[in-house]
Amino acid sequence: MSSLDYKQLSYWLMTAQDSLDPRPSLTGHADVDVAIVGAGFTGLWTAYHLLQHAPDIKVAVVDKDIAGYGASGRNGGWCTAELPVSHGVLAERFGAEQAQAIQHALFGVIDQIHNVTRREGIDCEWEKAGALMVVMGPEQQESAHHLLREAAVLGLSDHFAWLSAEETRQRVNIPHAVGAVYTPDCASIHPGKLVRGLAHAVERRGGQIFEETPVTEVLRQASRWRLATPSGSLDADAVILATEAYLSQFPQYRRYVLPVRSSIILTAPLTPAQWEQIGWKRRLGLASFRYTVDYLNRTADGRILFGGRGAPYEYGSRIRPGSAVQPETRTFLVQQLRHWFPQLGDVAIDYAWEGVLGMPRDWIPRITFDADTRLGWAFGYTGQGVAMSYVAGYLLSHLILGLSDADPLVRALQPWLNRPPQLWEPEPLRFVGVRYTQRALRLLDAEAARSGRAPSGRSLAERLARH
Repeated sequence: MSSLDYKQLSYWLMTAQDSLDPRPSLTGHADVDVAIVGAGFTGLWTAYHLLQHAPDIKVAVVDKDIAGYGASGRNGGWCTAELPVSHGVLAERFGAEQAQAIQHALFGVIDQIHNVTRREGIDCEWEKAGALMVVMGPEQQESAHHLLREAAVLGLSDHFAWLSAEETRQRVNIPHAVGAVYTPDCASIHPGKLVRGLAHAVERRGGQIFEETPVTEVLRQASRWRLATPSGSLDADAVILATEAYLSQFPQYRRYVLPVRSSIILTAPLTPAQWEQIGWKRRLGLASFRYTVDYLNRTADGRILFGGRGAPYEYGSRIRPGSAVQPETRTFLVQQLRHWFPQLGDVAIDYAWEGVLGMPRDWIPRITFDADTRLGWAFGYTGQGVAMSYVAGYLLSHLILGLSDADPLVRALQPWLNRPPQLWEPEPLRFVGVRYTQRALRLLDAEAARSGRAPSGRSLAERLARH
């Protein structure tokens, strides 16, 4: 039994309207067709799609804690078609035609997720109002126009529109905004309700979920796999490691993915007068073009969520239990929120938490299944996991079941499948490089805001972080 109070991990889990009492752990021995490690979005979507395509298949999901413990229950509440890499980098890696197909497929995924929530009766407070990438000063303007140019090259201009400063203020009154890029392909959700509802949907379809069941070993025995746990074992024909950033906690996979901490603060509910003052009527997602990443959301109960990635990387890819935000990170986020909306003054902060996202070395998510060994994984969404995890689960289900690759989504995402991982540097090089890059990008943001001039793009940190 964990000593953690799961309701304290995030506001999303606290208000998920679902019991967080752990499901029974795995005890004794069980035998299934597919065993999935990790009961977050990736593991649950994989189980869901498997059971949808093959209702008689035996699927078990095991988690060290509870469904939604990780980033799935602690994120910023965006369900977006945004990619971990820019359109330009995507075209460099896969060619313009394939990059266009990938992005168009992801636009469609947002509505596919919504269709599942309606079919399964999951009320996750869905509102597809789109998102604004806000230019918070003249130093960010070139980044916005670069995004628009890259979208135009791939024939995606219908999904990205430039808004003037006045047009931006008509949607949200952000005093420092000099413009914004609007995309309709983003929904605001309650991720706690989605992940917990998805777990129940998996169980209704016959899947098993074992919580507070840490996997200590993944062993190959003849033609099958065995998951060893402290209280039992699980044999399976196929195994999926759906642990995202937590894959780094398995020694043999430590260099596959970098755990990056994303921290969030949540205000008290705003008054009607305050909402009128900032003019934020629909639940648009907001973000800027800062290197160090900031993102905002309006919750269904009238709060402002503000998140960022200011927390420093920890040596050895350590992930601390719980979700406490360091005081200096909280202070930084509060300052940034007040910069966005100075008219709100000292609005109260009711909650703060952090989660861990997974970053691959080349920024490209990994979705892999070896048909010979029957071992697979998905990780590396770099903060875009709400939608990308659906994609991963969908693709993995097709690979596991050997379904036709004529499926439109499978065909469009084919270049992402079974790509070998690009390893992160060993320690201490990893620690030195990541800490340097984090600090340098933060200083670049500060200098750009002070001077009103965009960073050159030629610094070492910018080249290391290019995506």
